[in-house]
Amino acid sequence: MVLTNPGVYWFPIIVWATYLANSFYLNYKTKRFFHKSKAEGFLSIPFYVFFATLTFETASHIIGLSDKLIKPDTNIASILIKAMGALFCLAATLVFTYLAHSKATFPSCLYIERGESLKGIYNYVRHPSYVVFFLLTFGTSLYLMDIALFLLSALLYISLYFSYMIEERQYLRTVPGYKEYFDKTNRFLPKFSLIFSAIIKRIKT
Repeated sequence: MVLTNPGVYWFPIIVWATYLANSFYLNYKTKRFFHKSKAEGFLSIPFYVFFATLTFETASHIIGLSDKLIKPDTNIASILIKAMGALFCLAATLVFTYLAHSKATFPSCLYIERGESLKGIYNYVRHPSYVVFFLLTFGTSLYLMDIALFLLSALLYISLYFSYMIEERQYLRTVPGYKEYFDKTNRFLPKFSLIFSAIIKRIKT
C-alpha cells in the first residue's frame, strides 16, 4: 500500500523534539541528570516503552516501512478526537516551555531546603510536570488515534503517580520545611483558594 499522508507524523515529531530539548535544558540547568532512585528508575520504564513505540511507529511511516494506509479523516468524531489530541500537545508544549525557561523554582525541594521563597507555578502545585506528561502522551495517542500508545499512556500515568509518591516521601524525611509546603499545596493541580488569594493580594498591591 502507498501512504497517502505520512506527514501527519510531523506534528508529534515537532512537539516531542521541543519537549526533549526543554527537558535536557532543564536538567542541565538544575543538574538533575541521573539522580533517580532504583524504584523511580523502574517506574520510568513505561515512559521509555512509550517513547520507543512512538519512535518506531513514526520512523516506519516516515521512511515508508509500514504498509498501514493512512487516509484523510472524514468522520466528525475522528476529527474532533484528533483536534483534542493536538490541543493537548500544544498545551503540554507551552506549559513545559514555561517551566524550563521561566524563573520558576525547580526543583522546589532545593529552594525549600535553602529557606528561599518559591516562585511561579510551584507556589501552587508540587508537580506541574505530571500534567505535562499527561497532556503530551494522551494528546499524542489521541492525535494519532493509536490504541497501543493510549494504553501505554495510561500505564505511564499510573507509574508516574507512584514515582512522585516515592519522591515526596523521601523529601518529607530529608528536607526541612517540606512538610509545610506539602500540606499547603496539591500534588498535581493547584488549590483554587491559593490562586484566589494570590489574585486578591496582587490586586491590593
